[in-house]
Amino acid sequence: MITGFPPFHDKSNMNIYNNIINAEIEYPRRISSQAQDLIRKLLVRDPSQRLGHVNGAQDLKNHKWFQTVNFDNIFSQTSPCPTM
Repeated sequence: MITGFPPFHDKSNMNIYNNIINAEIEYPRRISSQAQDLIRKLLVRDPSQRLGHVNGAQDLKNHKWFQTVNFDNIFSQTSPCPTM
């Protein structure tokens, strides 16, 4: 994701599975509070409570982390994609 690593990485597939089910996410200090909030909402274990469940991609586009992103320009390829 933003850090270059998936949130539940491990050498063992079984540990990855157990982390997905049980582990709490630890965020590096360099990750902004807005980015943490976005990640937290995307990784809610109950899909019916996850960001995007109600209005799909529009929920994500409306998240504060994306407030400066012009998705129309990205879609039309008239501006560079956002960087982290």
